[in-house]
Amino acid sequence: LVSALGVGHDATDDELVGPTRVLLGDGERADLVESTLRRLLEERDTADAPWLLAEVVRALGERDPTIVAVDDAHHAPASLRDLLADSRRRVRDLPVLWVEAYRTDDEGAPFDAPPDARVTQLPPLAPPQARALLAAAAAELPRSIAAEILEAAEGNPLFLLETARLVAERGE
Repeated sequence: LVSALGVGHDATDDELVGPTRVLLGDGERADLVESTLRRLLEERDTADAPWLLAEVVRALGERDPTIVAVDDAHHAPASLRDLLADSRRRVRDLPVLWVEAYRTDDEGAPFDAPPDARVTQLPPLAPPQARALLAAAAAELPRSIAAEILEAAEGNPLFLLETARLVAERGE
């Protein structure tokens, strides 16, 4: 939501409400969304969170094709997964693409794709791809350290990039 509204994660309540008003314009719908958002932000009433998210996404989708991206969805509690499912259902008639990234190798992480979802499994990077990614991200790494990172990463691009970043920061 903060990305869609163009504000940072540390935005104040008013910094969230303002862009929402701009997005929705004037009128009864905007007033209702604003009052619901303020109640949600004050944690007085979270029952309307699915409706609120769907209304903001609906307003975006009515204006332009929209992408909603949720990373690490496997960490989301059941209540958030339900909220996302309800919001997806409410904007099904609009040009809104939902992309939810789940890790299936995380033990105990739930993965229940919606019945109408297209699931794309991404395999680990092949060794040539992993070497190319590491070389592009950290060309200055000594060959021996790069080889250790490549072996430990087992094709996981996040592991490759984060390990290379940490090694560069520490000067190892």
